[in-house]
Amino acid sequence: MIRNGIISFHIIFLLLPVPVRAAAYDSILSGMTPSSITIIGESHQHKESPEFIGNLVDAKLNQNSCLILALEIEDSQQPIIDKVMQGRAQVSEITITPMIDHPSVEGNSDR
Repeated sequence: MIRNGIISFHIIFLLLPVPVRAAAYDSILSGMTPSSITIIGESHQHKESPEFIGNLVDAKLNQNSCLILALEIEDSQQPIIDKVMQGRAQVSEITITPMIDHPSVEGNSDR
């Protein structure tokens, strides 16, 4: 939200797979207002993360809201993303750099 010429930022970190309470979900959804930026950090390689984001996007679209979703995916993957959106490819075909989509460091013997 813009207040006195300032855009408000909301930063949320999702440490999934933990059930998200309806109150927390509603709070995030209500914070996604025009001219605001909501940054959501999440645990990679958990199916709950894209489901949660998909639910937020669906909810905003059902409110006739306009939104932009930015992902940590290189622009070279756009043709594959387009095919996935058209049902002509599987999500697993999208390549995400290992720097972004790496396994958890928990239990890493190098640390």
